[in-house]
Amino acid sequence: FLDCPLLSQVTFGSGVTTIGTYAFYECISLKKINIPNKLTTISDYAFSRSGLEELNIPENVTSIGAHAFEECLSLKTVTIGKGQKSLGDYSFTLSPNLIRMNFLGNYQDTYISLFAFGDGNNPNLKFYRYPTRAGWPPVGNGIIFYAYEGELFVPILLIDTVSKGLRTFGF
Repeated sequence: FLDCPLLSQVTFGSGVTTIGTYAFYECISLKKINIPNKLTTISDYAFSRSGLEELNIPENVTSIGAHAFEECLSLKTVTIGKGQKSLGDYSFTLSPNLIRMNFLGNYQDTYISLFAFGDGNNPNLKFYRYPTRAGWPPVGNGIIFYAYEGELFVPILLIDTVSKGLRTFGF
């Protein structure tokens, strides 16, 4: 469906486990998707430049590829389920209307790649994490995440422990 500007709805089969590279690239009329229960991987550029407005990534998805949701100009809110293990380079960059990123699980084993959330080009983005029954989940290793607030570059989340690599970060 690469560069299919009139595609407005997608129904995934129940057995789909991977959304391939460039699968819905530049599908600007695609506003909403329902990710199937068995999906584990969203590949590089899968929804880049699409018209998605809100995104709920369930816990069964463990990998989001590089640039997977890059330049989604209508994207406002993203919720990432507790199964996430890897966020690729620039996976949510250049999405200027993205204002809320919700983390639902324990991210001590999550590998967050280079500029996963942009390099200062998501100026209104705020991060939220939610408590589990065991309390607030650890999300990192003594790193302060930054985002723009007006013209200020401010810390928004102090993270605690990450066991896998954490490369250079920018927002």
